[in-house]
Formats: sequence, C-alpha cells, structure tokens
Amino acid sequence: MIEFKSDCGHTIRARDEDAGKKVRCSYCGREAEVPASNEDDIDFLFGELDRSEPFPRSKTSSRASKAPFSRRKRREFNPLDIALKLIYAAILITVIFVVTKKVILPYYNEAQDRVARNDGNPYAPPPPPPRRNDRPRRGGLAGLENRGGLYIASFPSVATAYYVDGETLSPGVRVADAKNSKHVQTDVQLTAPEGTYTIEVVLPWNAPSLTRYPGYNDELRRKIENAANESEKDRVVQDYFLPDGASDVFVAESEGQIYIVRRFDGVKTRPDRWTALHALFIPADLGAKQAITRFIPAVTNYTFNEDHVRAELAYYNVPAADRVFVLDALKRIGVMPYITVDPQTGVRRSRLFKIGIEDGMFAAPVLREMPPS
Repeated sequence: MIEFKSDCGHTIRARDEDAGKKVRCSYCGREAEVPASNEDDIDFLFGELDRSEPFPRSKTSSRASKAPFSRRKRREFNPLDIALKLIYAAILITVIFVVTKKVILPYYNEAQDRVARNDGNPYAPPPPPPRRNDRPRRGGLAGLENRGGLYIASFPSVATAYYVDGETLSPGVRVADAKNSKHVQTDVQLTAPEGTYTIEVVLPWNAPSLTRYPGYNDELRRKIENAANESEKDRVVQDYFLPDGASDVFVAESEGQIYIVRRFDGVKTRPDRWTALHALFIPADLGAKQAITRFIPAVTNYTFNEDHVRAELAYYNVPAADRVFVLDALKRIGVMPYITVDPQTGVRRSRLFKIGIEDGMFAAPVLREMPPS
C-alpha cells in the first residue's frame, strides 16, 4: 500500500501496482500521480503529528476522544516530589499556627475582654497601659499577685501573724491584745492599706516544728522555765534564734500557753509595691548546711540571677563550702541570716541575705555589728 498526499493535503492510499499512475482524490476530485514508493515513513508520521488540522474532526474521532475508558499517560512516581510537597504543607501549617497564636488569638481575646469589661460594647476604648507591677517579672516570689501590698512569711511556716496600724497602737500594748488588730497565718499576701504597721509573729514554744531542732528542749525550754525573771527569759530566746530584723523577741504567756514572739515595728506599705517581712525561728548554731539539708523543705519559691548572687556571696567572704547552701536557702525561703567578716578590719556583721519578692534582686542589710573575735 502506498500512501501520499494530494495537493489539497488529503491522504491518498493506492495499491503498489498503481505506482506511476494517476488516481483521483476522493476529497477534492483532482487527479494526482501515485509515487513509486513511500518516501520516508518517519517524516510522514511526524508531518501528521505537527500539522494543525484545518478541517473539523470526524464524528468517529470526536467520540473516540471522549471515550470514558481512553488511556491516559501515567505520571511517573517521584518520591522527592512528594517529600517536597509535604515539606511545603508543613511550613504552611506552621505559618498559619504562628500567625493565629501571635496575632489573631490575642486580638480576639482582647476584643472579648473589652466586651466583657464594657457591658457588651465592642467599641469601647482599650484599657490604659499596664503599670510597672502589672508587667511580667523576671524574678522574685512565685505566685505573687496584685500590684503591691504586704507579704508576711515565716519559717517554720505554721506561725500566726497579728498586725495593726502602728499609729493606733497604745504604748506597752501587745499587737495580739489590741482591739483593732487582725491575725492571719503566715506566708500570706495582704492588700493592706498604705500605712505603717506593727506586726507580731507568734509560735507556741512546744510547736512540733520547733521541738524537732537538736537540743531545743534543753537549750531553750528548760532555760526559760528556770529563768529568774521575764528579762532573762527574753534574753534566752534572743540568743537562741538567728536574727531576722525583728525589733524585739520575747516570751509571752496567754491562757496557760507559752509563746515565742517576734515583733516588727514600723513596717511601711504602699499599694504600688510589695513590702516583705520574714520571721525566722531558726537556731543560731544550726548553720546553713544543716538548716538546708534537714529542716527547710526542698521547694523552689524564689527565682533570681544565680551567677550574680554567687558573686555577691563571694564579695561578702562567704566560704565556698557555704555558698551552695545559702543559695539553696534563698531559693526556698528568700532569706538567710549570715555572719560576715570584713577582711580589712576583722569586724563581724550579722547580715540578712535576701531576695526581692518583686524583682529577684539580691540585698544584704546589716542587722547587727560586732567587734572582731
């Protein structure tokens, strides 16, 4: 079979024996000479593929192209392409999540809060910028709330605190006996009005938290019982416990019970900052290591810059063996009394190492100064 094209472009098929003869094109009716043989089958096929059809397709070819089961070229499986698509999808999901969390949700929550604060009015002006104490703290006491007030703590933490406005307290009257005094358990945050307060922190002398100290019954309780007068009793108590800045430490008796009392005068409070008071019932000869390892609970309540505090302890000549225990005490209860020695003069100073409950700053006020030993 010989195939060739007529002048109109239509394909003519002729028998091999018709080579050199003339045949009539069935499409345009013109005569065309049959070539001797197919010139180039490959060129002919490519010519068919490249030619844009100038005439409409036949119904048969149209139906064939629309056949539902016509074969399509299968795409080659490429694992790298799938991996890239998964990576792009993960990046897109991450971007959507971050934008939602950082932008959309805060805006939505702020709008909801504004509606709640303004009785359903979403167009009310935003609240004023936060005050200093409303901003996130970098250190200090965990769980500190509000903008300011009075924080009363003790160790052991089972003590009772009595407080009263110092200006209304009559001379010679105990805070616990004052008519307008209030009492709370220690480790409490109070929103006390601005003023100057007198505070007493009280523990029964036979409290289990005290009798567990080594030698407590002989060194304190029996000496109090055998004291000649009230002044000697007070001196026994003052010598037994570590100093903590209390204005007075004494023994009191009420309804047959004996109490150890630590009194703090002139405690000033303000509504825009915190004032902290720590009453310590810790034996003076206990030492930082024994207090930490045996008695103070291993719970971190204070956060601060530990490297800075270590440097401060070194500055105050705290031996390296004690620094780790003082540091632990500051983390747990926020304060630790310690006797430092001036390297130049030899003067001994009883200091109260403490951590600011608002900001975690370190301070070391002098409680008492003693001559060189």
